[in-house]
Amino acid sequence: MTASASSLRDDDGARFERLRALFDAGCLLATGDRGRFLARVVDEDVALGGELSRLFAEHDRADTGRSRRALLAMVAELAAVPSHKTGSRIGRYEIRRELGRGGMGVVYLAEDENGAPAAVKVLAASGTRPRFEREWAILAGLAHSRIARFLDAGDTDGGAPYYAMEYVPGVAFGEYCDGAALPVAARLALFLDVCAAVQFAHANLVLHRDIKGDNILVTPEGVPKLIDFGIARSLERDAATRTQQRFFSPVNAAPEQIKGERLGVTCDVYQLGTVLYELLCGQPIFDFRQLTPSQLEHHILDVPPVAPSLVVARGAAGCARLRGCATPRALATVLAGDLDNIVLQALRKKPDERYGSVERLAEDVRAYLSRRPVSARRGHAWYRVRRFASRHRIAVAATVLALATAVSLVAALALQARDLARERDAARHDRDRADTTARFLVDLFKTADPRTALTRDMRIGDVLSSAARGLTLRTDLSGDIRAGLLTALAEVQLSLSDHRAALRLLDEGAAALDAAGLARSAAMASVLQTRARVEGASGNTRAAYALAAEALDLHERLGSPPSARIVARHTAVRALEDFAPARDAIGAYRALLSSVQEASTDASRLARIEIQLSQLLLAERDPAACDLAASASARLRAGLPARHPDVLWAAAAVAACRDETATEPAPAVLADLQSLYAEQVDLLGTRSFVPVATLAWIAAAFHRRGANAAAIAVASEVERAFSTLHDRPQFDSFSALTSLARYELADGRIDAATAHLEQAASMARAIWGEYGAKIAEADGRLGVAYARAGRWEAAETTLRRAAGRARDEGPRAAWIGLELADVEIRRGRIDEASEDLAAIEPTVVAGAARFPEFGTRWTALRARLPAESSP
Repeated sequence: MTASASSLRDDDGARFERLRALFDAGCLLATGDRGRFLARVVDEDVALGGELSRLFAEHDRADTGRSRRALLAMVAELAAVPSHKTGSRIGRYEIRRELGRGGMGVVYLAEDENGAPAAVKVLAASGTRPRFEREWAILAGLAHSRIARFLDAGDTDGGAPYYAMEYVPGVAFGEYCDGAALPVAARLALFLDVCAAVQFAHANLVLHRDIKGDNILVTPEGVPKLIDFGIARSLERDAATRTQQRFFSPVNAAPEQIKGERLGVTCDVYQLGTVLYELLCGQPIFDFRQLTPSQLEHHILDVPPVAPSLVVARGAAGCARLRGCATPRALATVLAGDLDNIVLQALRKKPDERYGSVERLAEDVRAYLSRRPVSARRGHAWYRVRRFASRHRIAVAATVLALATAVSLVAALALQARDLARERDAARHDRDRADTTARFLVDLFKTADPRTALTRDMRIGDVLSSAARGLTLRTDLSGDIRAGLLTALAEVQLSLSDHRAALRLLDEGAAALDAAGLARSAAMASVLQTRARVEGASGNTRAAYALAAEALDLHERLGSPPSARIVARHTAVRALEDFAPARDAIGAYRALLSSVQEASTDASRLARIEIQLSQLLLAERDPAACDLAASASARLRAGLPARHPDVLWAAAAVAACRDETATEPAPAVLADLQSLYAEQVDLLGTRSFVPVATLAWIAAAFHRRGANAAAIAVASEVERAFSTLHDRPQFDSFSALTSLARYELADGRIDAATAHLEQAASMARAIWGEYGAKIAEADGRLGVAYARAGRWEAAETTLRRAAGRARDEGPRAAWIGLELADVEIRRGRIDEASEDLAAIEPTVVAGAARFPEFGTRWTALRARLPAESSP
């Protein structure tokens, strides 16, 4: 929150009285007269005019159930809120001055007992207390460098709730960019920071719903901060996130907000589009000062905005100079094409026609900045045609009917000739592809021939590099053949864990397809899919998910066979597993499994999916886990040799699952795992994923039998092996470190465990950023280690951070909540412990059958609380 956090400012409420009087007067006017009346108010005071426009829009929508009386009551409540004068105190904060008044409260600049500035928001209308508390509860869970930080909350001496946040001494987004005369590229870089903040909120299941330039503040250091989550809502699956109370800014509102429909992440995508639009061309998507409320609603619902390049082309030179261009035409040239299309796709009227996520919008902006193709170029012209047709149905229908009659006569003859030519050309192309591939393989092996190679000690990497250079020099290859061969080489580099080399090859392949006009081809889908696997193997799982989703979208548009679509879906789900809540990953795997079973195309892939799903279910103690693993193992044994790596891996997965779920560990299971490991090493060596994964299961088996010293020795080897297998940190390395630390804690090696868990927490942030299930796990385990070491303050801070990231993670949330409550009780923080135990009680009860130890511990912790703190 900041000095510009609200458009309504006054110390004594007179401004609200004026708003009420203006609203009363405007309601008596006809629509056209009201528009002119509003324009005069805006000319005098833009902020006041914006609030008045919002109230008129609500008044005109009587069917939403929001009557004029209710609106006036809201204004009256806001006007009646008592002011806190300079020097008075709210909790531990001393008031310095009022910053502003808004839809739910009054914001003050204050200082805590150490003189640190804070923005304190006090509830204005008593009837909105639940929504106010929901606002600060949402903010408390959003710890991100680009979101204004939550400090604390409480009640004033008068009983009104308040919360305090980081004070951001900045200016509004557009004002900062114009003041610094930032060129387009620099504006886009700041915009990506804002996207990261919104993505973080979405990852924590929070929808902002009121993203606008005034709610993005930029500090003097140039750091943008997202503020004002006053109308934010949870994105939880069962929540009906609708626009029931419309406190949003009308000019930035998405069409579905205007219509009162259910909202999703694409609402925030639309609002980011409005911010980007104004950032690029200096004007809002519609000039609300010239529109009545009903006209504004019509524009938002039905009128596509003018492309930014066209706006600036007829604009003033000052706008261009503020964006690093000498003339409006020069700026229009910069915006035309990719940037126009990115903005206009984000601003499409139907939610399902926009970017499906903020990440996809951000990825297109990054693609533009790095001069890569953007996805928004696809279909934009057709979109505008459809919008035109929807507004002129009768004329378009008559024209189409006349054209269809004429075209159909020509088409019948043309189709026959085209089909014959297409079959002939396809046959020639297939023959050329086969010949080229055969020659390429022959040349590849010739490169490795010690009799002709420049060095007798040629390694496979040298062979692949030589092959790639040879492809670069070939000018006779078509785009899809070149891309296919480069993708094949990238697959080999991926198998060798040389991810950088694989990405270079895939970049070349994508460029070849783009140059050949094949950017939307099956070959490009293959490149995207392989790139997704490389990014996933590198730990960039969000990028992997976006790429796999793009490949799947392309396959579906091309009508690719089910097998191709399943591969893309599998890649996407594998990436999703790494950062999504467990329940979402399990749901995605189950849906994928059902699709593969229906297609019946790939028994090996089906088995891999079953085993991967079984591992997720095992963590949730789902009894179906072992049955799935056993089914996969049987399927693989029926179709593959007994010593095939997949058969041995599945057998180890079944043994580990049975050991994990057994009431008492069976000696035979450990012997089976050790025997399978020996076979895998004999077949694959010690530095391959399959034997290392089995070794990790062996370490876990030792731990379950109380042999923690042996578990530590084996887990140390697993950690070293994964470190050498991958050229950068990723999930396998993180999991190995946390497992090693768990065994060290069990063995009383607290210092070693703490060091490893601090390393794991740092690794997790390098891989996944500041949020997600893995970050919650890393912080949760580190907090437990701090508690074991008697570092209670560090333990509480770390566990509370973990709890904020694990709130939708079921068993993980319960485990972290129990550890946090234990530490709070030990520190004498009884009220906090009582609240935290109450918060996890539903999760503990829901998981009682599979996690009975949680219920036992919850009851024991409740018993340690004083009687007066009980609910």
